[in-house]
Amino acid sequence: MDTVKITIGDEILEGEVVLYHGELMKIALPDASRLRVGQYVTCAYGGKEFIVRAINVHQNNVYLFIPLALVDLNDVRRKYPRIKTGMKAYLIDNLEDDKTGSHIQISLSDISHKGAGFSATNENSVQTDRHYTLINMDLPLVAQIKIVNEVGAEGSKRYGCEFLIVSKENLHNLKSYILYKQIMNKDIILE
Repeated sequence: MDTVKITIGDEILEGEVVLYHGELMKIALPDASRLRVGQYVTCAYGGKEFIVRAINVHQNNVYLFIPLALVDLNDVRRKYPRIKTGMKAYLIDNLEDDKTGSHIQISLSDISHKGAGFSATNENSVQTDRHYTLINMDLPLVAQIKIVNEVGAEGSKRYGCEFLIVSKENLHNLKSYILYKQIMNKDIILE
């Protein structure tokens, strides 16, 4: 297990990282009684030092919230947590001349605050050189997107998109959803 150091005032507590997923980190400390829920502390991990917030303390386990800007601590392919989802959404082609209201139905397979992965009911209607407006009423979310990749063969294509423009309110909805899903993840049980 990786080690982590938590600084509270002049005191440094050393512990082990039990689980690190997206914006949440579970650590084990020899004495977690010094931490309170909601308390901001300095955390040293992965050669970096940053401010985190304790969101749960149970026995010797502490659950820390790491802001999205800091989740690139691990050297992984993706910098931001992606949440699996099965939500339905729609794409509207931004370059379409006719304003008939035609749309492409999609199924979001995963989502982060920077982009999403999806499959389309009609794969031939999605073009990787176009910009679209993505609309999801469950969150709600409206975002201008760019298709950045297409993977798979005919009949089972998966697309990846990057969010270009998202309003502050929609971004807040998305970040709240992602954090909620991380907390409710069966692998991250806040005992």
